[in-house]
Amino acid sequence: MSNVNILIVDDKLEKYEKIHSLVDSSNLSSSLLLKIDYATSLDQFRRNLIIKYDIVILDLCIPAKTNSKAEPELGLSAIDFIYEDDNEFIPEEIFLLTSLDADNETILSYKIRSAKKGVKLWHYSNDFEEWSEYFIGKIKYLENSINIFNKNKCDILIITALNEEYEYFRKFSNYEWSTINNFTDFNILSSDINGKIVYLMTIDEKGMHSAAAFCTHLYHLFSPKYIFFTGLCGAVSNCTFGDVIIADICWDYNSGKFFDDVFIEAPNQCKLNRNLKTQLRKYISKYSHDSNIEGQFLDNDKKPIKIDFEIKFGPIASGGAVISSQTVRDNIKLLQHKDTLALDMESYGVFKAAEIINDSELKIIILKSVSDLSDNTKSESYRAYASYTFTNITEFFISNLN
Repeated sequence: MSNVNILIVDDKLEKYEKIHSLVDSSNLSSSLLLKIDYATSLDQFRRNLIIKYDIVILDLCIPAKTNSKAEPELGLSAIDFIYEDDNEFIPEEIFLLTSLDADNETILSYKIRSAKKGVKLWHYSNDFEEWSEYFIGKIKYLENSINIFNKNKCDILIITALNEEYEYFRKFSNYEWSTINNFTDFNILSSDINGKIVYLMTIDEKGMHSAAAFCTHLYHLFSPKYIFFTGLCGAVSNCTFGDVIIADICWDYNSGKFFDDVFIEAPNQCKLNRNLKTQLRKYISKYSHDSNIEGQFLDNDKKPIKIDFEIKFGPIASGGAVISSQTVRDNIKLLQHKDTLALDMESYGVFKAAEIINDSELKIIILKSVSDLSDNTKSESYRAYASYTFTNITEFFISNLN
């Protein structure tokens, strides 16, 4: 369904009725939801601009207030108001109309002044046929633009920070993926899961800043309802290889201030939405892993890894460097949060992006699997196994989402 909002600003009701009749007789697409509002004065027009209008049809001569006399050029002033007020929405198209019975020189003067504002002035009586064709054509153009935008929208966006994690998700996933070729900047896979459009992609770059920037950009491109940011992490405590940690608190463990040679921590924490956390907890009680995968993953000694992992909620601390030091790992837990479960390089940036996006309908879930212990024993041995667990749990949650 495509939505196009139109505002007609005119003190003559008959013009509103004629434009409405023109729209009704134009055989527009049945999938188009057209909303036409009406304002009779500049004052009403200004109040209406809290709504995002795609098209504004504006009379050159309108009253300043309701029931007052129409004044020449107030339509031009209305255009200035749109441009000058940063809080108002700028419409896709402004049609400036006039029925003014004036000499050609006066009309030409108005046309030049409106053209300088990027708006064409149409003479309502003389130009009606040409104007009406252009007006209906503009509605169809907007509908096609919206349809193209909606074509790229998704319900669920799964993001990994690294291409390795992306490839593992693709490998272990049970979904049937197809490639989206519209975007040359990203490798995007798409799948339809019970009527939900799911995209999988990677930002292919470590770090909080990259994660925050990409998540914000992708949100505006695809308008997802859910973002799953998933991948690998290093454990701090109370976790073992393959455990899946859902971040309920995140912060930048490098945040603070140096006083001479002393660093004083000052982390700013972001939190998982409480209702979403409750919802996910209910799902977890239904989970059981597939016993058929036993023996598919090997440890350092080439022995089969027993498929036995937990799903935990807890704090994940993020920083700009890979941690392979027990001392650094333990100090983060000791000095910043005693319940810290894991370390990674992106989670805080993702939560911060959600905070800045400030969309109450958007739900972000950070879901990371333990592949090492954040100390000098760090190796590649458990990365495939941990990738299986974060893929499996992500799909499990998606299957349960309403």
